[in-house]
Amino acid sequence: MPQPIPLPIGTYRLPNPTPSCRRLVNCFAEEAPPDRPKGQPVVLRRAPGIAPFADTEEPEVRGGITMPDGTLYVVAGASMYRVGQDGTLTQLSGTAIGGNGPVRVATNGTDIVVCPGDGTGYYTSDGSTVGQINDPVFTQGGGGADPVFIDQYIVFRRRNSAQFFNTGLNSLTFNALDFASAEGAPGYLVGLLANNRELVLVKEHSTELWYNAGNPSGSPFSRSPSGFKEAPGCGASLSLCTQDNAPFMVASDRTVRRLGSVWEKVSHPGIEGILQQMTQISDCIALPYTQEGHLFIAFTFRHAGRTLVYDVTTREWHERDSIINTASLGYWRPSCILQAYGKQIVGDSQSGKLGILDPDTHEEWGEPQRVDITWQPVYANRNRVFVYAFELHVGAGVGLITGQGSDPLCTLFVSSDDGQTWRAKAVRTLGRIGEYRRRVRWTCLGSHHAFVPRVQITDPVPVFVVDALIDAEGGAS
Repeated sequence: MPQPIPLPIGTYRLPNPTPSCRRLVNCFAEEAPPDRPKGQPVVLRRAPGIAPFADTEEPEVRGGITMPDGTLYVVAGASMYRVGQDGTLTQLSGTAIGGNGPVRVATNGTDIVVCPGDGTGYYTSDGSTVGQINDPVFTQGGGGADPVFIDQYIVFRRRNSAQFFNTGLNSLTFNALDFASAEGAPGYLVGLLANNRELVLVKEHSTELWYNAGNPSGSPFSRSPSGFKEAPGCGASLSLCTQDNAPFMVASDRTVRRLGSVWEKVSHPGIEGILQQMTQISDCIALPYTQEGHLFIAFTFRHAGRTLVYDVTTREWHERDSIINTASLGYWRPSCILQAYGKQIVGDSQSGKLGILDPDTHEEWGEPQRVDITWQPVYANRNRVFVYAFELHVGAGVGLITGQGSDPLCTLFVSSDDGQTWRAKAVRTLGRIGEYRRRVRWTCLGSHHAFVPRVQITDPVPVFVVDALIDAEGGAS
């Protein structure tokens, strides 16, 4: 008699897969309706895809900002572009923006400042032209990084120091007296963030919170009462972000944390095991985004080839992955996500394309998006498990009218060694359009010491997994 087996609610991967091998890639768990059947606490949904919006034809999109009037600007390659509501692009004249890779962008409502992460120059724009910041107060000692706007100032951290400094009020002017130092503990500042009208200043082993005290001379900022936080500090400058009105970061101890009264862990051993195995975490980029009430943060580690996504709403983790020319990148390709024109505009790290993050799109700029779901092992007290059938209860009959996805397919892989190796089984259809009663079922799946099912869906159709059933019995060892 078939029995339900729990759906995996998130990625939980330990260095050895025997205790845990469950994964969700390009899909996430959502709480089932209140009147759900007993034993069905969640459903699995496909993650949003990326619909085409515009193409700068540059090698990469590096960052951007939405101005108070709603106009979107992006940095792509060495140029800045003004992006219209319909995706029209206007390239700004002036100085080329040096370096490559991510940039941090901030504005006081009039001036835009751009700071490349590798420190190759510092730039400003009035929305029509791009120029270089040459003020000696700014450029001395290595210039500034991580610009943020707070209380009519743009604030920067000084590279390779514990100092930070600010512009004049609503102006891109600099005064040698407008400097302060985060000196509650030794070390240089790694990152800077503005949250709830406080500056969050992070070092590798500590954090300080400062506020605008309106000091009559020197820096207007002072350290907040109880504004010093002990270790851990920040392990990746660009992992520092805000979501749900709180700062998050990848910490130097290879955990992911949210700042409350202290830096509280939001990662669990299944995520921390992945982080511990990475040879580098300092390149992590955090991308907050939302979908229908879910508040997500995607932490992308390009060097390690991994994107780990935290759902602030459910406190569960899943993964994202992108495919280009049939090959998996291992990580999610967006370089930035910007709120503009009532949309979430996505910049591409692999090209100069802009897109729209869209739950009704099931591709990424026309490339396939692969949903990959791995369950926990099914045991029989370490005896062999004879598996007669495995079935998915899915939202069937969602095929497209024509083309790829008109007969959407699902592939089952099985493992007998706790997810170390895999064997592909026959594909099954999810049902052509209107075939709502289509069953997605595999039979005669053999015997295993530990049976692990894994399914993949690549066709561009909605995916809702409601339940999984297994017909199996234990036998001799």
